[in-house]
Amino acid sequence: YLGTLHLAIFLRRDLIWYCSIPEESSISVRPGTAFRTKGAIASAFMIFGTSFLFVNTHLTAHQEKVKERVSDVKKIVNSLDLPKNLPTKHKTKDVTQNFDYVFWAGDLNFRLATPRTKVLEWLSKTSFPLPPHLPHGYLHHDQLCSVLADGAAFRGFSEANITFPPTYKYDPGTQNFDSSAKQRTPAYTDRILYKHRHVRRLSGQPETPPIECLVYDSVPSIVTSDHKPVWGVFKSHVRPGMDTIPLAAGLFNREIYLEGIRRRATAIGDAADSTTVCVLQ
Repeated sequence: YLGTLHLAIFLRRDLIWYCSIPEESSISVRPGTAFRTKGAIASAFMIFGTSFLFVNTHLTAHQEKVKERVSDVKKIVNSLDLPKNLPTKHKTKDVTQNFDYVFWAGDLNFRLATPRTKVLEWLSKTSFPLPPHLPHGYLHHDQLCSVLADGAAFRGFSEANITFPPTYKYDPGTQNFDSSAKQRTPAYTDRILYKHRHVRRLSGQPETPPIECLVYDSVPSIVTSDHKPVWGVFKSHVRPGMDTIPLAAGLFNREIYLEGIRRRATAIGDAADSTTVCVLQ
């Protein structure tokens, strides 16, 4: 989105034939500026008979601007125009209500409402990863946790237990927290939230949660930014397909697609590092 936000979705090659044509939408919450660094981009599609929405956002910065971040979320939720052609029974203004599964990630910029000295003292005495069943340090002072708890924004969303260190703010190229004159307090600005729509369980479907977070972690080894990236692995239910949606495979010339696979297989043989992934969006 104007070179400041990026969202990439990858799909196994054999699933391209069961995936709908992806739809996208975007919004800047700072219109009129030359570089729209705050806002959201989103992509939506169906796999078999289940709809997914992925949202990447960068919200208003600074410790004290919680209300502005909440306002950003509300504006994004009501402005992303999705789905466009995908089937939905009752399209609502709240885009997160229109899909079976929603993943919302990015630099949400929520901070820890705790003095820097106390956070640094806690970090110096703590070993990571933290046991997931124990209370997590100063997360009871985390602004996003408070927003989720009181329903000010992200209603219906969940987040897995955080067991990793704060992801912001580091001196680039190091593992040291901000040593500049601003002395920013370490915080969990980078998050992954998820939400699912309650649907009737199909006959024979296992009685497991519709969605599970299997892994939620950061990557401390990356030092090219003042943030540490976060990543997650999720497991979700998928319903049988529908024959009324335009499939993404229809965007390809099938003969060229198959010939490309054949040539690629011939070139790389059975190499252990071969991939079964292709780009969807």
